[in-house]
Amino acid sequence: MKHTALTALLLLLFITAMGQSQSNSWLRLSVEMPLAPKLNSVIEWQSRAQGFENGGLITSPLLHSVRPWLNYKIQENTTLSLSPIAYYYLYPVTISPKDQSKPAQQEWRTTVAVEQRWPLTQRFSLQSRTGLEFRNFSRQQDVIRVRQKFGMDYCLSPQVHVLAYDEVMANLYAGSFFEQNRLGAGVSFQLNKALGVETGYLYINRALPFYQGLLNQHVLYINIRLRFFRRFSAATGGGETLR
Repeated sequence: MKHTALTALLLLLFITAMGQSQSNSWLRLSVEMPLAPKLNSVIEWQSRAQGFENGGLITSPLLHSVRPWLNYKIQENTTLSLSPIAYYYLYPVTISPKDQSKPAQQEWRTTVAVEQRWPLTQRFSLQSRTGLEFRNFSRQQDVIRVRQKFGMDYCLSPQVHVLAYDEVMANLYAGSFFEQNRLGAGVSFQLNKALGVETGYLYINRALPFYQGLLNQHVLYINIRLRFFRRFSAATGGGETLR
């Protein structure tokens, strides 16, 4: 059993080392609005850019998207999330300059996810997020994808958190079974009650249908969060916006 695990680990390291590298930058803006004491809505705008293989400048678009969420807090540390429909405009991954001539495509995506949190100490907690996505493409076969994310959160102060996580994505219908693995670390800053920023780095091993082996992507990301507040009446659930 030990020899099998060691062989699998060495094989994964070999495949990763043999893969080519690409640089990305990701930007996301999220606006959150509470709807009820346990229910909120979020709208996300994303823009991602990419460089060519092996350290090229980040000059080509990768995707633009808009995605709404409804988040329901089932228990203190358990949240159910639903994105009924999201729109993505996807550009081809640019392994070489000739890939820029390939056509872009559109994607309509429906997602359901469950997120759990396990506080271990006053400052340190573990997190898990399990998601299922139904992806409808304009130029390729539709895909059903499952996502499993495990992470940790260390609270340096009420305004600053250090984050680390690993997320695996696999296709259950169409495409290769293994799609990608994301290993990430970042820092989250709560600048005031309404504004938060998270920035960090992702290392991604990604399988592509037209590419031999795995593509290694180095990603710098920034997530900006805007949050509106409402005071809810205990009797009616109504409320007023807090300024």
